[in-house]
Amino acid sequence: MRSSDSIEGEPGVPEESLSRKAIKGGFWVFGLRIISELFVVGRLVILAHLLAPAAFGIMGIALLTIEILDTFSQTGFESALIQRKGGIRDYLDSAWTIMLARGVALFALLY
Repeated sequence: MRSSDSIEGEPGVPEESLSRKAIKGGFWVFGLRIISELFVVGRLVILAHLLAPAAFGIMGIALLTIEILDTFSQTGFESALIQRKGGIRDYLDSAWTIMLARGVALFALLY
């Protein structure tokens, strides 16, 4: 059995404190946010190089529209699955199917 497979409160296995877990999680979230923002800047640099100013404005409007539709059509399944205690395997297929249907509907609307 690996140490990550141990049961909480198992004798002989030191349990990581909640504050330590929160700090590690914070670093992961911070790192993910930095990488995500670097990708956004990279995308903007590439688009600015490739597109004319008028086309860049149209691309900005298109990206804004996509982001607004994405924000207002969130289903909340990700949060619900994260917050659910216990097994979530029974719900994964349903969540995936609904997210797929959402993606197809957004594609159809934008097309």
